[in-house]
Amino acid sequence: MWLGISLPLTFVGAYMGYKRDKIEPATAVVGVPAEIPPSQWYLSPFVTILVGGVLPFGVVFVELFFILSSLWLDQFYYVFGFLFLVFIMLTLVCAELTIVLTYFQLCNEDYRFWWRSFLTGGSCALYIWLYCLYYFVTKLEVVTFVSGLTYFLYMYLLCAGLFIMTGFVGFVCTAHFVHAIYGSLRVD
Repeated sequence: MWLGISLPLTFVGAYMGYKRDKIEPATAVVGVPAEIPPSQWYLSPFVTILVGGVLPFGVVFVELFFILSSLWLDQFYYVFGFLFLVFIMLTLVCAELTIVLTYFQLCNEDYRFWWRSFLTGGSCALYIWLYCLYYFVTKLEVVTFVSGLTYFLYMYLLCAGLFIMTGFVGFVCTAHFVHAIYGSLRVD
């Protein structure tokens, strides 16, 4: 499978990336970084990252119970169409919320949005991890160490993958937004 699928796709992707134009900065870049004024407490990175995960978690909260029940309690899950709709809503909410919080950051003259946008988008996975801990304590009756370890490792992998996915969505959408708003400025 690797030779038949992954290897050709690697070369196709490398060729397409080589042929694309280089991404140019939207505005002129100065060698000396600008001084960032102090911000209010609610615009600190810690607060905005934690707030950025609450709304996306609220989107998947109800569906998460049914998914965990089907994974760990041998119940059947039938509504894959609704799950796809929730997935689309999750990506849209992560993108929009990350763009809004980055806009507030840029209005405060803090131009360092790269990692904060990634962490803001990915912070939904922290709340899902906390819900997985709650689910383990309240719904599951695990008595052996190996069963508990299996649960926590699988949930960690699931949350890590979700963190990377939603963080990527938040960063890419924010980068396009910042490029669009600064690309419309005229530098004379």
